[in-house]
Amino acid sequence: MLEKIKSKISIKKLILIVAVILVVSQVITTIVVSESFLNTRRFLQSEKADDIMKAPLSSQSHLQWLEAKGESVRVDETGEVAVSVKNNSTSHSYMLLFHPFTEKPEDMANYAYHFYELGFNLVIPDYIGETTSMGISEKDSVLNWVTYISEMDSSSKIFIFGVGLGGTAVLLSTESTLPENVKGIISDSAYCDINEVFSENIDAFYGIPEFPTIYLASLYTKVTRGWSFSQIDVKSVVRNSEVPILYIHGTED
Repeated sequence: MLEKIKSKISIKKLILIVAVILVVSQVITTIVVSESFLNTRRFLQSEKADDIMKAPLSSQSHLQWLEAKGESVRVDETGEVAVSVKNNSTSHSYMLLFHPFTEKPEDMANYAYHFYELGFNLVIPDYIGETTSMGISEKDSVLNWVTYISEMDSSSKIFIFGVGLGGTAVLLSTESTLPENVKGIISDSAYCDINEVFSENIDAFYGIPEFPTIYLASLYTKVTRGWSFSQIDVKSVVRNSEVPILYIHGTED
């Protein structure tokens, strides 16, 4: 009888140990995945970024054009920098261009050249820092550059264009009251739900289950960075936008 009781206790201990190991393993995996994805520089240097960046956004000729035409500008209050191209015309129209998560300002050269040909002055911010908040803090950069252009040119008419994370950031910026000289927004391939973004990347890059990784990752970002996945609700934000928005989104995105 005593041996049976000891055997049952041993089994319970074993189950408890296995459960603890599984929980600890899942927590560690979540931290590693979250940090590798949200740490911008680390992600861009990894093989995961190569899986996303299968083709360059800009041709060599447009890259050379932007390098020759562009000059660096800076928001003194925040230290943010951007590539600026002044149009040869007397245009007061400006296009603010925000690149995707895995790209840099110069990768927007094709878009920049197109808008330049239409008569726009260009500002292409390098707006993603050491880590990304998937649009929550990046939207502040949108507002900072709108202010920068407005103060530089009181007659400015500003349009804002963003791709991927840039598209989400420009949409989230409409949560604030944008000045009247912001005339329109173009959002290309933005995401509305960060849970969906993480789910796709977790499955494609890491081969680990969505549950409970997504929920633990959201809790982890809340504790370590002060924001959670549920804070990004693009649909609710744009519903109240007073600025016209053009949405571009392919069915395969």
